[in-house]
Amino acid sequence: MRRKTKFIRGVVAAGLLGGLAFGEAPTPAPTPSPELVARLRAETAELEALLPSVVDRGAVLCSIARNLADSGNLAGALVQLKQCVELDEGFDPSISPRYRPLHGNPEYEALVARVRAKFPPVSHARLAFKVPEKDLIPEGLAFDQRNGVFYMGSIYRCKIVKITRDGKVSDLFPAGRDKLLPIVGVRVDPSDATVWAATSDDDGHSELIHVDRLGHLLGRYAPPATGEKSDFNDVAVRQNGEVFVTDYSPSRVYRLDPARRTLSNFVAGRKFWHPNGIAFSDDFASLFVADDLGVRRIDLSTGATHDIVPSKDTLSRIDGLYWHRGSLVAVQNGIGPARVVVFRLSADQNRVTETTVLDYRSPLTDATPTTGAIAGDDFYFISNSQVDNIQDGKIVDPSKLRPIQIGVVRLP
Repeated sequence: MRRKTKFIRGVVAAGLLGGLAFGEAPTPAPTPSPELVARLRAETAELEALLPSVVDRGAVLCSIARNLADSGNLAGALVQLKQCVELDEGFDPSISPRYRPLHGNPEYEALVARVRAKFPPVSHARLAFKVPEKDLIPEGLAFDQRNGVFYMGSIYRCKIVKITRDGKVSDLFPAGRDKLLPIVGVRVDPSDATVWAATSDDDGHSELIHVDRLGHLLGRYAPPATGEKSDFNDVAVRQNGEVFVTDYSPSRVYRLDPARRTLSNFVAGRKFWHPNGIAFSDDFASLFVADDLGVRRIDLSTGATHDIVPSKDTLSRIDGLYWHRGSLVAVQNGIGPARVVVFRLSADQNRVTETTVLDYRSPLTDATPTTGAIAGDDFYFISNSQVDNIQDGKIVDPSKLRPIQIGVVRLP
């Protein structure tokens, strides 16, 4: 759900991504625009105000460090980064392009060495199957429990494919039909097995779309007109027909009213900071929203909100988010090298009681995994989304494209 897809597109556009490796020689930092510096300073001030009250201090320190680095203040970024990493919550700055100018700095290298010693590689996942169409650039994956098929969205081809459990692929919604935007998050409606998808492009346009099992378009819904650019990301569907979609750039969550069939801003608790993964509990009473600062639980019967308290490992910057037997399953790739992780929750769902890393710094999680889907007690996930190879709707280097790998790991 990855170093965040939209973030990757941004650093590709800036010419910063490529060849990143721990110990690589430092490179000069790009000069940020005055407008970007002003925006980052304002956001940093908001983040600093959260430090006394937030449940995950490391998540806020990480965001502050990123902002300082992006604004050109590498010395300040290193100070914040040191505080963040020394909390031992799992943050690893080694692969981030924004910290390349710090490579070779003894303090920075010590931080990376610390986190690498504290969090060794884990490899429990295996390759489930491959999708031969190399240029899909997939972001969303969903599983239809009723019919036993997967659905996967394509950012590049703007289509949805159907995949059987043995890996046979066909188009559910072909490319070119109805001029869809790039497909991002995908979910199956639990009431009728139709498909919902979040779509968005690099120009700030977004739509929520609804497709039946034969591939017919049932509806398309744009966000309210605010004058801001929109960046729909992931989607969750409730049994009563409510649909919730995260909007990454303006940091909003929208709710589709099942009666009025319109999207409206869904406000719950503190400000969302780039919301991403989203999921319901199995009884649909709780909605979980992941953002840069962690995971927020919303009690949909009372409206009460709770930032889930981590046991130790951070819950911040989760891409794909799912519920399974009292736990949150996550593809977490905004804190450093990607990992597939399970957060066991307390009975009230407000805190993590146990964290289990299933795959981390392995062959199946080192190539920008994004989202996944639960099938029984197995978690399937997009292993190599290749979102770092698309810019402005075009493939940057076709020679680097590979068949899409779907990994699978048994859930505890």
